Amino acid sequence: NVNYTRGQAVEVLYNALKTINKNTGKEMFYSLIDEGAITREAAVKAGFIEDNDTTIEEIKALDFSKVYIKFNENIKLIPSENIIMYAHGKEADKIECSLASLDGNELVLYAPNRGSKNFYDIKLLNVEDEDGNITSEILGIFAGYELKIDDVEADYFRINRIEAINEKSIKVLFTHPVNVNSEIPEFYKIYEDDRLFTGGNSDDITVRANSQSDGVILTLNKKVFSENGIYTLKIDGDLTSAYGVKLNDGANDSMRFVSSPYAAEPFALLEIIPFDSKTLLLNFNKEINPFLASQIFNFYLTKEDGTPIKIEKTMPDEVISEDGNMLFINIEGTFVKRGKYILTINNLSDVSRREYITEKSYPFTADYGSSNELIVDYVYARDNKTVEVHFSTRPDINTVSIANYYTIRGDGHSYTAIPEKVFYDANTDPHLVKLYLPDGKSLTKNKDYYLTIDNRMKDFIGNNIVRNSKEYFGGTSDSFRAPVIEDAVTISSDAIKLTFDREIALDAPNILTSNYVMEYSISGIQYKKVPLSVIYINAKTVILKFDYLVDDDISFIIKYNKLKDYSGAEGIQGEAEVRHGTR
Repeated sequence: NVNYTRGQAVEVLYNALKTINKNTGKEMFYSLIDEGAITREAAVKAGFIEDNDTTIEEIKALDFSKVYIKFNENIKLIPSENIIMYAHGKEADKIECSLASLDGNELVLYAPNRGSKNFYDIKLLNVEDEDGNITSEILGIFAGYELKIDDVEADYFRINRIEAINEKSIKVLFTHPVNVNSEIPEFYKIYEDDRLFTGGNSDDITVRANSQSDGVILTLNKKVFSENGIYTLKIDGDLTSAYGVKLNDGANDSMRFVSSPYAAEPFALLEIIPFDSKTLLLNFNKEINPFLASQIFNFYLTKEDGTPIKIEKTMPDEVISEDGNMLFINIEGTFVKRGKYILTINNLSDVSRREYITEKSYPFTADYGSSNELIVDYVYARDNKTVEVHFSTRPDINTVSIANYYTIRGDGHSYTAIPEKVFYDANTDPHLVKLYLPDGKSLTKNKDYYLTIDNRMKDFIGNNIVRNSKEYFGGTSDSFRAPVIEDAVTISSDAIKLTFDREIALDAPNILTSNYVMEYSISGIQYKKVPLSVIYINAKTVILKFDYLVDDDISFIIKYNKLKDYSGAEGIQGEAEVRHGTR
């Protein structure tokens, strides 16, 4: 066809330039660009090249030191000076990063990061794709890396989790309560990449049970952890819990953890908080030694002119925070509103007993508000001889158990009773008190009663209960019932934990080995075992120790002769099936 129109001629030329060059594998017009016959800009303007911006399709942290970025197209190498990283929204706080690798449209950067709650920005400048298109700026946002280490929940004695504190300390929490038996440094070793990093002796590490008695604080004496390093803690199976059983049934236990990026600061008082007109709350940067925190003579209070103020009580806080880093100071009398005072700490250590604050004074202003008053939330008749009282806040352990502080009267009928015994255990329920009524003073269904409490009753920091309070409740005809076993579970190859549905007395027969027998059968033959010892843990928990327990596929029954409740009332024989505990 020799009669081409202008449009047809243009179409033929366009298709020819778009034809793939067999030698280069690229379209023909790229050869013209390479030879300088046309410019790249002219090819873009003519529509031969689509000039799309390079964008990020995916960005994520691979670990604590690398970040992966996937683009919508292949790109060329990016100079390190064109890579800028900083904490999200804080461009002035730059974080050093550099190129690790590039494979087509997948880029990996060396970029330190930590924790899924921390976000980072990466800005890439003058990014060039394979076709030579340049995108002046690309911004990506990603969350830091989080090493997924699941908490261990088990009936056996195991490591529950490890929390990094700073460059020298970690907190190790267990599935059982612990005591001073856990403070043996030889039981703890820390490994880095399968190589021993530290531990195994008292020169390398210090181990102290924490204030909650559910774990230990482990502190390095000579070394520091690397920032965001990954380590493995291995603990000897001879470590014994407060239940008297060995860690992981004596088979050792281990768990990985990520070290903290924070420096180890000296033990210090962070702030003095005037809690109310009689009370100070001290906040420290580390968990405190609860024994020293409870000693009045370790603290000294004066007015600005040096006049001493009598301290009535000091105690570690278990209400505001569970971290063990706070304590209360309660004074005789009251502070003057916005008055100037000076607190001197004579002697106080952190929980590891490695750092001390000694004879250091802190001025403060008593700019206090009002704390919550101790009131009764509700009163409930559990049965016709047991009344439960629920307080709005934690009561003082010394006054809450005084029986004659409680009086129950009939509302519209003749009845007056003072409890025979009072039960309170802050570890079980810090707000709950149980009143056990004497014989002959049972409550009656369809009759109303009210409880009054002596105003000498105090809350946990020493403030008195609201005066002249009455709390009404209804009676019941439900009879008193002796305790029964609520749960029985194996916690090692030689121990069973019993949990009762109500409080038992620290008395015979509850603590006698002869009160319990374990029964099981193998191949039709019946066996019985009496425990070697009974460990009373608290009013609702005891541990039965045996020489050994047979395999997990054998069913056990625990039988008991009788149980005595906290008030002294005894029940009758009973039994419970034992479940095999999780390891």
